[in-house]
Amino acid sequence: MSKFFFTSVAVIAACFVFIASSANAATLQISPSTGTQQIGSVFTVTLTLDTEGAGTDGVDVHYLRYDPVFLEVQGTAITPGILFPTTNTNVVNAQTGTIDFSQVSSGGSQFTGQGALATIQFKALKAGTANLTFDFTQNTTTDTNVSSFGSDVLTAVTNAQFTIESESPPQPGGGGGGGGGGGGGNPPLAPSISNIIVKDVDPVSVKLTWDTDSATTAEVLYGLTQDVTNSVKIDSPKTSHEIIVQNLLSNTLYYFKIKAKNSNNIETISDIKNFTTTSVNVTPSPQPPFAPRLINTALAQATDISFIKSSEGDDATVKISFKKPSDSAIKKVNLWRRFEKKCDRGDLVKTIILGTAQLYEYVDTVSDNKSVYYVISSVTQKDEESSRVLQWSGMENKISGYITRFASMDADCDGISDDRERLYGTDPNNPDTDKDGHLDGVEAEIGYHPKEGGGKKLRDQALAERLKGRVLLAPNFHGEAYYLHPDILQAHYLGRPQNAFDIMRAFGLGIKNADLDKIPESVSKNTGDIKLQKRLAGKILLQVEKNGEAWYVHPVDLKRYYMGRPADALKLMRTLSIGISNDNLIKLDLRL
Repeated sequence: MSKFFFTSVAVIAACFVFIASSANAATLQISPSTGTQQIGSVFTVTLTLDTEGAGTDGVDVHYLRYDPVFLEVQGTAITPGILFPTTNTNVVNAQTGTIDFSQVSSGGSQFTGQGALATIQFKALKAGTANLTFDFTQNTTTDTNVSSFGSDVLTAVTNAQFTIESESPPQPGGGGGGGGGGGGGNPPLAPSISNIIVKDVDPVSVKLTWDTDSATTAEVLYGLTQDVTNSVKIDSPKTSHEIIVQNLLSNTLYYFKIKAKNSNNIETISDIKNFTTTSVNVTPSPQPPFAPRLINTALAQATDISFIKSSEGDDATVKISFKKPSDSAIKKVNLWRRFEKKCDRGDLVKTIILGTAQLYEYVDTVSDNKSVYYVISSVTQKDEESSRVLQWSGMENKISGYITRFASMDADCDGISDDRERLYGTDPNNPDTDKDGHLDGVEAEIGYHPKEGGGKKLRDQALAERLKGRVLLAPNFHGEAYYLHPDILQAHYLGRPQNAFDIMRAFGLGIKNADLDKIPESVSKNTGDIKLQKRLAGKILLQVEKNGEAWYVHPVDLKRYYMGRPADALKLMRTLSIGISNDNLIKLDLRL
């Protein structure tokens, strides 16, 4: 039986402009914005975001208002889109007729372009005019806004208005003239579609069932956007229908609609609906006995890649599918393949230039008795790749994996480079130094000591609390510098100006001028607001009411230091650093 292994290489974003540009303009619109609905009908609207070329960090819809006399939201929440990975707020208040929704980016990524932020299903309750209205004031972050580097770039919204009508009474048949002509009958009725149910089959398949009031053929149209283009058909007329939609991506939002056509050739099309496929049951490999929580958390992102294996004779067919990366700096994706378990990527078999499509696929046919390793590598405009990979393997239709560091010089393929083996004190020629059955790189990644074995924990929470917010310099290991985030207690590597900029963008906290003025600058002798200074100690602040300037609040003197350009920021942070030993450095949650 073939064994298939996948490695996804994340990417460093190309050089970004640090200062937010006031020329960027984003819009939010409700689509459709007009229409006529009958009482009792259920219809779907989409909140569409267009960033107009701006890189955006998140969106707040605070609030979208509707009149609960005329409309009812189906469910207690709306359906999030996939533009941003994290949904912070999703609340429907049926009494006040308000929807509160927000999504944000993570890890420094941004969304640029146009897409569905969320979809909402409404039921029409009463005849009249129903309005959908955003609370929106330009350049105000307390209502509906789109964030870019801490500034609101939302310049316009499009609201919606719908007319709700009572059901039209049936039209009487036409009478004949001249005292006795025969009346005409009612025209043939369109079929009705009801009882639509979605059931999960597995992470890449769902079963759709529904009923029609007369025998009809059927077609299901589905896709990643509301412009559904994929199709599955039922050609034999019936009243109870069932279709299994296969070859989907796991943990992914899909849209669909159903077409029904009766014997009179009259067709009905349902409203756009949606479903989300389930997650792949990921089991870390190898599986440490000490609850590798961090592995499971990190592997949630692995759902961007899926595969389908089928065998005929001596050959196996593998289909690799992945979503378009949200980072606009990525220009292409390379697919590499090898037939031996080595640390290199193997041979380049496919280069995919990214366009407007949201889903990309590659189909490969290989011998069924070989092990095959794939690497999916994203490439930026500057041909940059990051030093981090997600490596996973598939055997017997079971996906397993582990997080590790990418290492071009890793003699034992344990996920720790030969150079960094010295930091941990592990053997660069032995992938399992402590002989506990777990790769050194896996143990180090999830916070266990790769050298001492026995499930000994490596992380020191008390040490992290004592050093939080500081910049740490390792003089005995190449002078590497790390910023220890004061809230999440992760030590982020500061090797290049780009690293410093990524940290500003990912962790910068917006602050108004009035509050910023309460924190004295580094050269000032003022005391400031001590309570506010202590609360923001060790954090990076973005001056949102000016040009997005970044400031670092030193945890010791509680003053703010101007970070300037990425190169200046790196120099400043290293200047304000304190030394840390190798033994203490590896006790922190290091993020390269």
